[in-house]
Amino acid sequence: MSTESERQVIKPAAFTPRGDDQARRHFRARPLQMVLATVLLLFAFSLWFLFTAQSVLFTFDPAYSELEIEGGLQLQLGERYLLRGGEYQLRANAPGHYLLEQTLVVGDEDAQSVHLQLQRLPGRLSFYSVPEGAQVVIDDQAIGSTPLQDTPVAAGDRDVRLLA
Repeated sequence: MSTESERQVIKPAAFTPRGDDQARRHFRARPLQMVLATVLLLFAFSLWFLFTAQSVLFTFDPAYSELEIEGGLQLQLGERYLLRGGEYQLRANAPGHYLLEQTLVVGDEDAQSVHLQLQRLPGRLSFYSVPEGAQVVIDDQAIGSTPLQDTPVAAGDRDVRLLA
């Protein structure tokens, strides 16, 4: 069968197991690498936003209104806002006007314009007559008899009559 020359002798080899620190090599980021990765991610996010956002111009009546936008990331550049497509909640306010709250849907158009018209708060009028008891009619609607104090009247031109 097999001869002596064909036989090989297997000898034991020296073995030392790895230590725990060698077996568990973890990636350890250096602080400079972390800062550079963060800057790169912020730059990539900024480019993505700039290339996917639409320009929206808001005009107001009255012109001195304040605007708040909720519902997503936004960037104001002068009179224009950069907004990504989607739904936003607008809140516009100006002294002497009702608060305007409405939904805005930003579409795919590159440049969009939105005009916001705020409604003026009603004025308050007081009516007196001699003799008392004259009927006060505003825009063909009777509102009471004199004396009337602090009666709310919608802003704008009105037809006011006193009938006695």
